[in-house]
Amino acid sequence: MKNRGFTLIELLVVIAIIGILASVVLASLNSARKKAQDTKIRAELKQLATALEFYFDKYGTYVVAASGWNDCGCGYVTSDAGPSGRTIVQALVAEGFMSTDFDEPGGINYMLYNCGTERYALSATLNNPTAQDIAYAQTTCNATGGNGTYSHYGKNFSIEKL
Repeated sequence: MKNRGFTLIELLVVIAIIGILASVVLASLNSARKKAQDTKIRAELKQLATALEFYFDKYGTYVVAASGWNDCGCGYVTSDAGPSGRTIVQALVAEGFMSTDFDEPGGINYMLYNCGTERYALSATLNNPTAQDIAYAQTTCNATGGNGTYSHYGKNFSIEKL
């Protein structure tokens, strides 16, 4: 009588092939996840830039009063809160310039640096920045130096209002 079924070797080969295919799929999903995260970062910085333009139209300055690090209207936009207890995003939401606060993907912190009252740079760290992103980030206000967003904090993407 002939036994039907798979040999142990055949089963191990099939399991190995499935494992290889699964690792390829997971690697491509991780790449897609990082690209989606970069797209979200770009969109949120543009949303923040639009809110700052509305703020400027009303107050004539990009320095968001009573918010940010040491209430300077600068620093990490969602985590630095000075004596006022408000972050920059919370202040923009309270003023009605943004509809809601946002969660920064992957714990990436967005930074706002005011270079005078009529100029600013928003910065973040992308997973896969282009060469143009990096080159531009190095030219924005407060990009390099001891406390620079690029040289000190490693931010490789910026939006600057000149």
